[in-house]
Amino acid sequence: MDLSKYKWKYRILVLNTTCYQDKQYIKSRDLYYKHINDFKIRNVKLLSNRKKGLKFNINLFGFDGTLKFRSETLIPNNLFKLIDKMPMSQIVNVL
Repeated sequence: MDLSKYKWKYRILVLNTTCYQDKQYIKSRDLYYKHINDFKIRNVKLLSNRKKGLKFNINLFGFDGTLKFRSETLIPNNLFKLIDKMPMSQIVNVL
Protein backbone atom coordinates (compact mmCIF):
# COMPACT_ATOMS: atom_id res chain seq x y z
CA MET A 1 0.00 0.00 0.00
CA ASP A 2 1.55 3.29 -1.13
CA LEU A 3 1.01 6.06 1.41
CA SER A 4 3.46 8.55 -0.12
CA LYS A 5 0.74 10.88 -1.43
CA TYR A 6 -0.43 11.46 2.16
CA LYS A 7 3.04 12.11 3.60
CA TRP A 8 3.27 15.41 5.53
CA LYS A 9 -0.46 16.06 4.90
CA TYR A 10 -2.26 13.48 7.03
CA ARG A 11 -1.85 10.81 9.63
CA ILE A 12 -3.16 7.54 8.21
CA LEU A 13 -5.17 4.95 10.08
CA VAL A 14 -5.06 1.70 8.10
CA LEU A 15 -7.50 -1.11 8.80
CA ASN A 16 -5.98 -4.35 7.47
CA THR A 17 -8.52 -7.09 6.87
CA THR A 18 -9.18 -10.15 4.75
CA CYS A 19 -12.75 -9.10 3.99
CA TYR A 20 -15.02 -6.11 4.46
CA GLN A 21 -17.59 -8.26 6.31
CA ASP A 22 -15.14 -9.05 9.12
CA LYS A 23 -16.79 -8.11 12.44
CA GLN A 24 -13.68 -6.38 13.82
CA TYR A 25 -13.31 -4.39 10.61
CA ILE A 26 -16.94 -3.22 10.69
CA LYS A 27 -16.75 -2.34 14.39
CA SER A 28 -13.52 -0.35 13.90
CA ARG A 29 -14.81 1.44 10.80
CA ASP A 30 -18.01 2.39 12.61
CA LEU A 31 -16.01 3.66 15.61
CA TYR A 32 -13.93 5.83 13.29
CA TYR A 33 -17.06 7.39 11.80
CA LYS A 34 -18.62 7.81 15.23
CA HIS A 35 -15.59 9.92 16.23
CA ILE A 36 -14.99 11.44 12.78
CA ASN A 37 -14.77 15.02 14.04
CA ASP A 38 -12.09 14.12 16.59
CA PHE A 39 -10.11 12.31 13.89
CA LYS A 40 -10.48 15.24 11.46
CA ILE A 41 -9.17 17.70 14.07
CA ARG A 42 -6.07 15.50 14.30
CA ASN A 43 -5.75 15.14 10.49
CA VAL A 44 -6.34 11.38 10.52
CA LYS A 45 -7.58 9.71 7.34
CA LEU A 46 -8.97 6.18 7.30
CA LEU A 47 -7.80 3.70 4.68
CA SER A 48 -8.77 0.07 4.31
CA ASN A 49 -6.37 -2.59 3.12
CA ARG A 50 -8.12 -5.78 2.08
CA LYS A 51 -5.85 -8.65 1.24
CA LYS A 52 -6.30 -12.37 1.47
CA GLY A 53 -4.50 -13.93 4.42
CA LEU A 54 -4.19 -10.73 6.48
CA LYS A 55 -5.01 -10.94 10.15
CA PHE A 56 -7.13 -7.97 11.21
CA ASN A 57 -5.06 -5.17 12.68
CA ILE A 58 -4.89 -1.42 12.86
CA ASN A 59 -1.84 0.65 11.92
CA LEU A 60 -1.36 4.35 12.56
CA PHE A 61 1.18 6.15 10.38
CA GLY A 62 2.41 9.61 11.27
CA PHE A 63 2.86 12.65 9.06
CA ASP A 64 6.37 11.38 8.23
CA GLY A 65 4.96 8.08 6.91
CA THR A 66 6.43 5.90 9.64
CA LEU A 67 4.44 3.41 11.68
CA LYS A 68 3.58 4.95 15.05
CA PHE A 69 1.16 2.43 16.50
CA ARG A 70 -0.16 -1.08 15.80
CA SER A 71 -3.07 -2.79 17.52
CA GLU A 72 -5.74 -5.43 17.05
CA THR A 73 -8.49 -3.18 18.42
CA LEU A 74 -9.45 0.42 17.81
CA ILE A 75 -9.85 2.46 20.98
CA PRO A 76 -10.33 6.07 19.83
CA ASN A 77 -9.48 7.76 23.14
CA ASN A 78 -6.18 5.88 23.37
CA LEU A 79 -5.32 6.96 19.83
CA PHE A 80 -6.23 10.58 20.59
CA LYS A 81 -3.93 10.60 23.62
CA LEU A 82 -1.10 9.12 21.55
CA ILE A 83 -1.60 11.58 18.68
CA ASP A 84 -1.85 14.57 21.02
CA LYS A 85 1.59 13.68 22.42
CA MET A 86 3.22 13.52 18.97
CA PRO A 87 5.66 16.33 18.09
CA MET A 88 3.59 17.63 15.16
CA SER A 89 0.57 17.98 17.45
CA GLN A 90 2.64 20.03 19.87
CA ILE A 91 3.71 22.41 17.08
CA VAL A 92 0.13 22.89 15.88
CA ASN A 93 -1.10 23.57 19.43
CA VAL A 94 1.55 26.26 19.93
CA LEU A 95 0.65 28.05 16.71
